[in-house]
Amino acid sequence: GLNEPQRKAVTTTQGPVLILAGPGSGKTRVITHRIAYLVQEEHVSPWQILAVTFTNKAAKEMRERLEKLVGVNESKEMKIGTFHAICARVLRTEADYLAPYGLSKSFVIFDTDDQATLIKRAIKELDLDEKQYRAGAMQGMISRAKNDMLGPEQMAEQAAKYIEEVAARVYKVYQKLLRSNNAVDFDDLLMLTERLWRREPDLLHRYQLKWQYLHVDEFQDCNLPQYKLIRLLGYGTDDRHEGLGNVCVVGDDDQMIYSW
Repeated sequence: GLNEPQRKAVTTTQGPVLILAGPGSGKTRVITHRIAYLVQEEHVSPWQILAVTFTNKAAKEMRERLEKLVGVNESKEMKIGTFHAICARVLRTEADYLAPYGLSKSFVIFDTDDQATLIKRAIKELDLDEKQYRAGAMQGMISRAKNDMLGPEQMAEQAAKYIEEVAARVYKVYQKLLRSNNAVDFDDLLMLTERLWRREPDLLHRYQLKWQYLHVDEFQDCNLPQYKLIRLLGYGTDDRHEGLGNVCVVGDDDQMIYSW
C-alpha cells in the first residue's frame, strides 16, 4: 500500500535519511512501516529502535499502529515518546550523575503552575513591581532562553532590552528556587540530558548502542536542545564520533519555525 517515494523511505535504513512531506501525505505511516521493516525484514531488535514524537497523543497513535504491524510484545520493547518523556526517563535512570546539577534521585518535575509560583517568588525576592514585570511574561522569556540553551548569565550578556536583563535576573533566582526544591521544569529535562550526555561520553555511548535506529516525526518543529540531543545520539560529540548515524527524520519544510 505504499507509493514509490514512501517505499524508498521505508527501505532505506542505513545512514541519515531526511524525508520531506506535507500534511496528509502519510508521514506517520512511513515511520511506522519503516520501523516494521527494520524488525521484520532486517531483524533489528525492537529495543534498539527509538521513535520521537511531539505529543503524547501522537506517540500513542504510533504505538497502536506498530502493535498492528509487528505485535504488542515487540511494540512494547521500542522506546516511543515525546522528547520530554524520553529525557525524563533518561534522567531518572541516570540520577546518580545529577549531583553536579544540584539534584538528587528523588527530583520532581514542576508543571507550568508550579513554575509560575516560583517565578512570582523570584520577582518578589528581587523586589520588582509584579504589575510591571508579570510572571507570565517572565516565564515565557525564561523558557525561550532555555530553548536557546542560554543560562541566566548568558541571557544577561545577550540582553538587548532592559526587560530582558530583568528577566535574566529573575531566571537566576528562579533556577536557585527550583534546585532548592530538588525540582526541574520541562525545559530543564532537555537541557540537562544534553549536558549530561556531553559531559559523560561513556554514558552517551551506552545510549548510542542501545538506540541504534532513531526516528523523529515533525522534525521541522525541533528546537535547539532537541536537535542537539538527536545529533549526539546519531553522531556523537566533537571529540568522539561514535554514533551509528542511522537517523531518520520526517518533516514539512513549508512549516519550519526555526531559522537556524
